[in-house]
Amino acid sequence: ELRRGERALSAFLVLLFLWLHSWRRLFECFYVSVFSNAMIHVVQYCFGLVYYVLVGLTVLSQAPMDGSHVYVIGKNPLMQARWFHILGMMMFIWSSVHQYKCHVILGNLRKNKAGTVIHCNHRIPFGDWFEHVSSPNYLAELMIYLSMAVTFGFHNVTWWLVVTYVFFNQALSAFLNHRFYQSKFVSYPKHRKAFLPFLF
Repeated sequence: ELRRGERALSAFLVLLFLWLHSWRRLFECFYVSVFSNAMIHVVQYCFGLVYYVLVGLTVLSQAPMDGSHVYVIGKNPLMQARWFHILGMMMFIWSSVHQYKCHVILGNLRKNKAGTVIHCNHRIPFGDWFEHVSSPNYLAELMIYLSMAVTFGFHNVTWWLVVTYVFFNQALSAFLNHRFYQSKFVSYPKHRKAFLPFLF
């Protein structure tokens, strides 16, 4: 059983990761990604808003309670840090960097060398994790949530349920994306999997 200081640090770090992840994705929406003319359904939009609020509340619910108050990290958080906090942070940074690279690759498919959007057509992406799977941005999303499970010290059942939801959600999206690429491009790389390298 983790001590209260370790659990408080885990909850703080995961909240920090979610905050950073949300701000990076917002930046990418404005400055990196090039979207087609398709519109998201209002139900999907509302679900996304509710989902992120509930995920944040889920993390807060994992913070240790000291009587009727949430236990706050001690004066020196570094003294509370354990190996899984460090590993989780490294995984989060690694996964986030690769997701950003994949979004840049996708965005550049619709831009010229000067960075100006010239079309909204689909093309085959290459580079980074695209060499192994059709939707590495979805794989990176799963890895980001896995990094948070690690930061919780592996034992948090509630967060593993969140990871399970993210896995099936991203796997389904990746499978449909993979089928689309295969149907649209005759020359689509045969060795590429949909979501998990060498497996699926």
